[in-house]
Amino acid sequence: MQIPANGIAVSGLVVPFPYNGTVNAETSDVPGQTVFSAPLSDEVCSANGFGFRSIRIGYTNVATGDAGSVDVHPCTTFMGSPLDRVTAHTGSGPVVFTVSIVGQPSLPGFGGFIAP
Repeated sequence: MQIPANGIAVSGLVVPFPYNGTVNAETSDVPGQTVFSAPLSDEVCSANGFGFRSIRIGYTNVATGDAGSVDVHPCTTFMGSPLDRVTAHTGSGPVVFTVSIVGQPSLPGFGGFIAP
């Protein structure tokens, strides 16, 4: 469950449009590790200046206290792009997270999941 981060992008025609920074959290082969990604549509990725922005995910495991943050790159169509999938040690159990769009005015998001 999550409420995504919300921001405004501007196209080449200087037409603003809203977008959502939604997080995907997947299990890895190792218990207690979560693979985060936050893909955006090609429309948003091609908007001016957004191609190299990051989405920051801050997480806390409510049961174990494991906490940290990772930056993922939502646009994979640019050469030299930072990682679009990052593995984090969230620990097993209920995890809450926050989402923010780095370097772009936006409203933060939040959510939670249970890590195996």
